[in-house]
Amino acid sequence: MSLEMVGAEVTRGDLSSILLPSFDQIPLRARSPPIIKFDHREHAGTVMPTGSTTIKFRLSKAQISSLKSRSSITGDAIKPSSFCAVTSLIWKCYCHARGLAPETTTHLMITMDVRGRLNPPLPKHHFSNAIVQKCLQSKVSKITSNSLHAVAKYVKAAVDSVNDEYVRSFIDYIEIARNDVLMRSTAVYESHLELLAF
Repeated sequence: MSLEMVGAEVTRGDLSSILLPSFDQIPLRARSPPIIKFDHREHAGTVMPTGSTTIKFRLSKAQISSLKSRSSITGDAIKPSSFCAVTSLIWKCYCHARGLAPETTTHLMITMDVRGRLNPPLPKHHFSNAIVQKCLQSKVSKITSNSLHAVAKYVKAAVDSVNDEYVRSFIDYIEIARNDVLMRSTAVYESHLELLAF
């Protein structure tokens, strides 16, 4: 529950629905011994001198609905979420706008809230930065030449792969490579795009 919602409940005098925050960090501890099962390439970047730019833009419900429809194919059981549909469009536009060479490898970094992806899931009132990063990479030519549907399926598969096992592996990796990860915390790729998936 957000601070604004808590304030509203207190103002109305209804305290029955307020849950005190949980500070239990045991569910997010590294395992002993650590078990790293995945390639966490999101922390293996090279610092580039190009800097970064943050852009915010707003899409209407109608625009998102239209985009999801364009990202789907009749008969395909895999239906992309709003996030996957929008992300695939942004990734394609980004590659075109930057004029990246077709053989260049482009990277897409997604930051995800994993409270509901753990087994068992963390309670909604758990107070912590329960987030992980997932790095997708592809040749620019595959992003620019493939259909929006194909790119959206690739993004969706990556998002869906962030499950309890992946998160545990990520935590163990951070524990082992803590110093190196902190040193590379600002590392970016020349063809790097980062989005938030909360």
